Amino acid sequence: MLDKFLGRNYSPANYNCVHFTVEVWQALTGNNIEQALTLFMRPSNDRKASMSLRRSFKKLEAPQSPCLALMQRQKTSPHLGVYYKNKIIHITELGVENVEPSLAARGFEKVTYYQCL
Repeated sequence: MLDKFLGRNYSPANYNCVHFTVEVWQALTGNNIEQALTLFMRPSNDRKASMSLRRSFKKLEAPQSPCLALMQRQKTSPHLGVYYKNKIIHITELGVENVEPSLAARGFEKVTYYQCL
């Protein structure tokens, strides 16, 4: 199911972690969440975990497959991926990873999980 996403290429302005997350989410659930993430889709130097994200999604106490995984650290832009079947699939400058949450979260101080409302 997720294999078709493994060859995607990261572009800071045109295809970042949010674009990738929207595409994966739609393939998994049939729901397009692009509208809810519009402000979040900016290039990384202008991306913030905005209130619109909090209004469109419910914070989870623990991950549920599938859900969004928001990874954050101080003084850098947030990073987004999809938690699915005990792994997080996300894209970085190095390419696509589909790994355990502890590996996806390396370098981040906090990972928060969200479900679409």
